[in-house]
Amino acid sequence: MTRIQAIHNEANPDLPRQGGHVGEESMNETSAWSRVVERVRAGLVSPRELEEFEQMLVHQAHAVAIGSDHLTIRLANRHYLAFAEDNFRDRLDDGTHDVLGDGVDLRLVLDGGRPATVPPTAAPAHAEAPGRMRLDARMTFDSFVVGACNRIANAAARAVVDDPGGRWNPLYIYGASGLGKTHLLNAIGHEIQRRDPSARVVYVTADDFIHEFVQAIRRDNTRAFRMHYREEASVLLMDDIQFLDSDRSQEELFYIFNVMQRQRRQMVFTSDVEPQEIEKFEPRLRTRFQGGQIVDMQAPDRETATAILLERARAMGRIIPDDLAATMAHAVTGNVRELLGLLNRLVLHCDTTGEQPSLSFAREVMPEVFAPPAPRVDASDVIAAVARVHNLRTVDIIGKSRTRQLTEPRHIAMFLARKHTTLSFPQLGEEFGGRDHSTIQHGVRKIQERIDGGDPELAYQMQIIERQLGLGRGR
Repeated sequence: MTRIQAIHNEANPDLPRQGGHVGEESMNETSAWSRVVERVRAGLVSPRELEEFEQMLVHQAHAVAIGSDHLTIRLANRHYLAFAEDNFRDRLDDGTHDVLGDGVDLRLVLDGGRPATVPPTAAPAHAEAPGRMRLDARMTFDSFVVGACNRIANAAARAVVDDPGGRWNPLYIYGASGLGKTHLLNAIGHEIQRRDPSARVVYVTADDFIHEFVQAIRRDNTRAFRMHYREEASVLLMDDIQFLDSDRSQEELFYIFNVMQRQRRQMVFTSDVEPQEIEKFEPRLRTRFQGGQIVDMQAPDRETATAILLERARAMGRIIPDDLAATMAHAVTGNVRELLGLLNRLVLHCDTTGEQPSLSFAREVMPEVFAPPAPRVDASDVIAAVARVHNLRTVDIIGKSRTRQLTEPRHIAMFLARKHTTLSFPQLGEEFGGRDHSTIQHGVRKIQERIDGGDPELAYQMQIIERQLGLGRGR
């Protein structure tokens, strides 16, 4: 008999002593996890261990399932999972057995329900070699095509290069995915390094920053981490700042920010949204961003998109006819990354067949790209279609309940609404019952991870929903 069943039997002495589902219902996964946490917490005496246990594990973990032989806990990402496995696994197992019985195992899974298989991770190269850049050699100012959509952002980036640490410090560039923010970030790094080879330019994504910080804590080497950023980096370029969702990593960036600004060392950040729209940021960090120079990037018009395509083709040593370039720019509107991906596909077809790029050849090998445009749908159409397929009501999709029966369809609806509408994450949050934009981003990322992992059941569901919406192809 497991501890779950025993607790149930002690609370209900008149009921038969039995196992099975009755015992499991008497203690849900949340209350069971709370007891395990309390048991582990009681055994921690070091203030540092207590702080790490709370910040790096308890705050990042959620109980998702309980059974007669398991308690399943979901962790926010692979960094917190690795930290839990390396630092608290034995004590978590002991606490689980104390609370639920020796026959109950604790299962740690990544967000999305994937098994917790954590490969050994090495510290990133730029953490071991301060000042080494990991910049894309193709992303320079020379290869950046300037149009009305990005003229101000380009001017601000060049102003940073002309006067690092001056008026444009920090610089915060925001705009939808695929518009060239990362290109500008790399261009700044390249040009500063070209003008001053001694400059220590650190380029990092927010996700990498969190990973480095977690690794530093695991190795008890936070001093080297702080020296790298606070003392040795003369320029900090951080991409996708909206994903900096850890309280401790935000605190660390806050102190880095203060040191670098005080010493007139340049910082540049990119994000999908303005600082005030990232509600998960600590107020003191958000105000630091708002106190700098904030510029946005818009989707390119067709002429600018065509010029970008031709520039990339030229860099690849290819000649693309004007009519083909214009048609491709029209077929993929508003997303430079998607447009360049289409160019890569075309080049691959040309290399495979020995054909030269032409509009007729492109239509032959990629007919779905040049098919008539898919019908326009809005978020409410997507929500209704997802609800129908899953035999739910639309109010269930946008409601507050977080049961597994509802969260998966809700995430699918978020992903498809992001894919097939032009709404921003904050706008989608309003469509989904007034949720924060980070919740929408989280849902979209979960579905994208499953798609990338080749989930056949999910692919079939998506196909059915898109057919109901009259969408023969993605945008």
